[in-house]
Amino acid sequence: MRAFTRRRGRYVAHMDPTERQILARVVADTAALLGDPPGMSREQAPPHATDAETPEGGELADGPALTSDTDAAAAAGDSEGDSAAPDDTLAGSGDPGDRSDPEDLDDADDPDGADHIRAHLEQLDQDIPPPTDPALARLLPDASRDDPELAGEFRRLTEQDLRDEKVQRLHMVWAALQAPGSKLTIDPAQAMDWAAALTDVRLVLSERLGIRTDEDAEDVYALAAVTRQGELSTEEELRLAMASVYSAFTWLQESLVQVMLPTVED
Repeated sequence: MRAFTRRRGRYVAHMDPTERQILARVVADTAALLGDPPGMSREQAPPHATDAETPEGGELADGPALTSDTDAAAAAGDSEGDSAAPDDTLAGSGDPGDRSDPEDLDDADDPDGADHIRAHLEQLDQDIPPPTDPALARLLPDASRDDPELAGEFRRLTEQDLRDEKVQRLHMVWAALQAPGSKLTIDPAQAMDWAAALTDVRLVLSERLGIRTDEDAEDVYALAAVTRQGELSTEEELRLAMASVYSAFTWLQESLVQVMLPTVED
């Protein structure tokens, strides 16, 4: 994985197919946690520039390596009883109270969106309990910790819109990662949405990893940098895989923000 650089007015990073697959999988898990996993086909993904272009400004910075071992660990536990795969770990318990029904958001047979609007208006008349999954609560936090009534009212009025905004951004990132080639190109107009989506993924991962302080984060980065030695338990494999992915998303987001800063300051 190589850092974002500015090239012909756009932001360009490089990653190999395995890295793209792993990152896309975790982005999809985060969208699923919000109740709407992506299902766009590879043919629908946005086109990328050719891989022949080389960025200006010298060598590309290398980021954390994500290997097939990381992806294998991410798939571990699918059929091993209580051993949860990171998809399951990220997506939580599947508590119906923590998700919207994807069918409510499907307008394929409702081109005017009337059913979706009607369902949304009906939802405004219903109380929405706060998420029971701590990771989802990081994405959809209470507006007030001191006033439950205010928090409930704010959630009732805004949660579905907030979910939809987050899901839309995650689907955009997922589609870009699904595109073929090693080059990942972002238009500056979409950069803030990318940064927000990466933040949401990192929030979920940080909750699953138990990150509460800067020291906790440093421990996770140190774990991700350790060379694997000997056999690891399923739990250790899972934590190592999640630490590696968290480190990669953090590095990628920091790389993007760095190339965005001159544009934001202007």
